[in-house]
Amino acid sequence: MTLFFPKNFFVCQNSKFSQFCPNSLFFKKNPVESKVVLTRGKNLTSLSARLSTSGQVDTIEVRGWDAAQKKAFSARAKSNHSRAFVSRLVPTGQMQISGLAGASSERIIYADGKVRTIAEAQAMADAEMAEQRRALLTAEGSAIGNPDIRPGSIVDLENMGRFSGEYVVEKAQHMIDQSGYRTSFSIRQHL
Repeated sequence: MTLFFPKNFFVCQNSKFSQFCPNSLFFKKNPVESKVVLTRGKNLTSLSARLSTSGQVDTIEVRGWDAAQKKAFSARAKSNHSRAFVSRLVPTGQMQISGLAGASSERIIYADGKVRTIAEAQAMADAEMAEQRRALLTAEGSAIGNPDIRPGSIVDLENMGRFSGEYVVEKAQHMIDQSGYRTSFSIRQHL
């Protein structure tokens, strides 16, 4: 017997709300829940992590045009090099994101027509930076069956070296067969 979450179940970017789209769009606030702790050698049976600095930049700038004032505007979001973020990268990865020889790396988004104010440009830059940071570290794994592992829930990996920490579940599949109850999942870094 295999249980699947619906294909059209997505987790919103801030992980505080879920959306479900059968024929209409519904938003539901995720209940306050405890973290699911998964420990290597205990209840975590496999994990394949992917750390990629591809597309990671130090600064994201969103540029727009104010048609009324006939003037360009922009907003910038700078990467927050928090201890948790930096601890996952080797020095080479840190240099790659922040640019070589002290220069900064940046991505410029031309958002003419998508943003009308500096506040909207700042919100877009912040959202792009958060999405970039979440994409730094993703993983797929399986654990001894646990119904609390579901899209939107928080998984805390323990005893995994630099991959230890909190993640948000993006996909979950629960399986019951002759081997017992297993849960497979896809997760990404929780910020």
